[in-house]
Amino acid sequence: MSDPITILETAYVLAGDERQWLNQLLETARRDSAGGCEWVVGQTYDATPADGVAVRANGHSGMDESTMTARSAQAALPKGEEHKLAPLFRRPFVGSLRASSDALRRAGVDERRVRKFEMGLDEAFRQWGIADELWINAQDPTGVGCLVVVPRRRAGPLPPRDVHRWRYVASHVATAFRIRRQLEAWSPVPRLNDVSSLEAILAPNGALAHALEPAQTPPARAALSRAVKALDRARGSLRRRNPDEAISIWQAMVAGRWSLLDHIDSDGRRYVLAHRNDARVPDARGLTLRERQVVAYAALGQSNKVIGYELGLSTSTVGGHLARARAKLALPSAAPLRPRGGEGPRATSTIRPRSKKSTS
Repeated sequence: MSDPITILETAYVLAGDERQWLNQLLETARRDSAGGCEWVVGQTYDATPADGVAVRANGHSGMDESTMTARSAQAALPKGEEHKLAPLFRRPFVGSLRASSDALRRAGVDERRVRKFEMGLDEAFRQWGIADELWINAQDPTGVGCLVVVPRRRAGPLPPRDVHRWRYVASHVATAFRIRRQLEAWSPVPRLNDVSSLEAILAPNGALAHALEPAQTPPARAALSRAVKALDRARGSLRRRNPDEAISIWQAMVAGRWSLLDHIDSDGRRYVLAHRNDARVPDARGLTLRERQVVAYAALGQSNKVIGYELGLSTSTVGGHLARARAKLALPSAAPLRPRGGEGPRATSTIRPRSKKSTS
């Protein structure tokens, strides 16, 4: 991935329906993959049903529909066992499909089935002329996510730099998908300046042009201003001089509350809109909102550093919130926070549609 900022910019373009948004995201990922690749596929899905995963939309770039259908049939688990994949999709991951066998075993898939899956995978990869697939699962505490699958020409461990970049890209994809669903609930065509989630309008230099009460406090104003300046810096020449720094300073959220979206006014002036877009998590035994947020992300298996990136908080702030939450919940400091549905994978096989009905 040479320019991760391009993928982030695409994720936050919310025009069109969900499938169009997904296809544009996949097209951008295909063009930006190292050396380019012939195809990229993906899907949006809902992993909240107790008995499985419901596909919301399938998408692809560089692959025709018949090939995509055949590919899905080759990689799928036998009928009746698809529900065992549901726990795997309830947490984010970046990983290799060849490394997925252990995840399937942890999910309770029979060893005979796992070995049959491995043999089928070898045959499929030979037919497709690839060595492996990189799977990026963009998931958040809502349980509704986006999966991106990129072919690999070489087998073996993923370069740490690629894993790092894709994890940050996945954070933004999950965040952008969440704000997209929120805005679509108000209008089939998102109207970014006419919804209740809009809480602040800023100039590209970080100056506050308008703010509602949650964004009017000095700490909120300062956080939003810093984030807008960082956003413009990341999207400037830094994206090519130092892509890793560029993606690190464009955090997925601001102060655990806001997503930033571009808006061009009728007179051609550009503004940055701050929409409330935190993943709503239920109250739990007296935890504050921020404590509930960091606990929810920690339960997905995220490190304190990635949680900080997801929420736009410092790593030390995340650690403090987690420590207080553990004390309130009477959990030892070493006790793991379990994700919904169990342990996640390094990668998994393709899921099958259960229903065309979708929920946000």
